[in-house]
Amino acid sequence: MNITVLGAGYVGLTFAAVLSDFGHRVWVVRKDSQKNEALKNGQVHFFEPGLEELVKKNLASGRLLPTTNYQEAIPHSEVVFIAVGTPSLSSGAMDITQVLEAASQLGQNLKKGYTLVVNKSTVPPGTTWKVAETIQKNKKRGSNFEISFCPEFLREGSAVQDTLRPDRVVIGAETPRSARILKQLHQPFNAPILQSRITSAELVKYTANAYLALRIVFINQI
Repeated sequence: MNITVLGAGYVGLTFAAVLSDFGHRVWVVRKDSQKNEALKNGQVHFFEPGLEELVKKNLASGRLLPTTNYQEAIPHSEVVFIAVGTPSLSSGAMDITQVLEAASQLGQNLKKGYTLVVNKSTVPPGTTWKVAETIQKNKKRGSNFEISFCPEFLREGSAVQDTLRPDRVVIGAETPRSARILKQLHQPFNAPILQSRITSAELVKYTANAYLALRIVFINQI
């Protein structure tokens, strides 16, 4: 399968490397041209055990394709994942600017025919529908897409292992076709697949993050 991952941080690059290791052809898109050139040479800009070796292996195989060019990646792909950053603002709200920017570029470069777009970035419930609206506003005539949400549950320091062996896969999908594609794509992970509507899946991810934060606060208080 031809896949594009927008974002090359802990989530995006790790997921792209794992998918390419499963035999898919994966473009990983980032804005920073200097970091992109380094990545082409197998240099990862953050430390994550096992990731650099996985990246080098799949660069050599030709299955992992780093680029800064949306037009080079998106039109060739059957599935596009959005995995860009959503940092917290000083108000405590989540900044979804990068997600919507990625959606805009994605829409402008969709191929004719069908593409499944999957939001993987952590976002407040309801955001994935904003992503769909942004793509719809920017897409060209003749292109068709469906939107889904499929969050990550990895930890920094064990991102490769958490991606390879997740304890569950959550799929937020609205149609049988999008659900079928994501289930097929995640079969090699050998993990329980939990399917829901998109907004419910967004809430599952938010709830999981809140619960983990609560545990840390609780034990610190103790």
